[in-house]
Amino acid sequence: MQNSIEGSCSILLLTENGIYAARDKLGRTPVVIGKKKGSLAVTLETCAFPNLGFETVKSLGPGEIVFITAEGFEQRKIPGDKTQICAFLWVYYGFPASY
Repeated sequence: MQNSIEGSCSILLLTENGIYAARDKLGRTPVVIGKKKGSLAVTLETCAFPNLGFETVKSLGPGEIVFITAEGFEQRKIPGDKTQICAFLWVYYGFPASY
C-alpha cells in the first residue's frame, strides 16, 4: 500500500486481534509507541504521553510496521533507510512539547 501512495500516509489499523501501526515510507510523520502499567498506546504527537502517564518506548522508522496487542508489539516490516523531511512538519513537530 505504501508504494502506491504519492506523498505521505502513516496509519493505525484496528483489527479484532490488535492494532497495526505503520509509519509513512519516507518517515515524514512520527509514529511513537508508549507504555504504562498494563497499557500500550500509539501517537503521532509525543506531547500526549506525559499527560496520560505513558513513557515512550519506540519510535518507528521510515516505512516500519508493527503489530500491537495487549501482550506487547512485534515488528512486521523493518524500517527503510531513506528519509525525506517535510518543511511544514519540521516546524510543527519542532514545538517544545513534541520530539
